[in-house]
Amino acid sequence: MDSGGKRRCPRYRAIVQRLVEIRRCQAKLLGFPNYAAWKMADQMAKTPQAALSFMRGIVPPARQRVLNEQAEFRTSLMVSRAATPFRPGTGCSMPNRYGGKNMR
Repeated sequence: MDSGGKRRCPRYRAIVQRLVEIRRCQAKLLGFPNYAAWKMADQMAKTPQAALSFMRGIVPPARQRVLNEQAEFRTSLMVSRAATPFRPGTGCSMPNRYGGKNMR
C-alpha cells in the first residue's frame, strides 16, 4: 500500500490486507494466476493482457482524432475571429458562433 493510505486510515490496513489475501486465494483455488484474471474471465476482454492491449490500441487513433478536431477548431476560430471579432457581452454562444458542427 502507498504511504498515503497508511497515514489516512491506518485502522483499515489489516482489513484491506486480509481482503487482498482472500482474493488471491480465491483466484488460485479457481485456477487463475491472480484476482484480476479471475474477475475478467467472464468479461469481454477475458484477460488483463487483452484489456491492456485493447486500451493501447484505442489510444493512438483517439489521440489523432483529438488532434484533428483541435486543428479544425483552431482553423474555424481563426476564420471566425477574422470575420467578426469577439466582444464580451455579445451573447454569442460557441455552437452558434463556430457553426456548431463539432460542438455538442
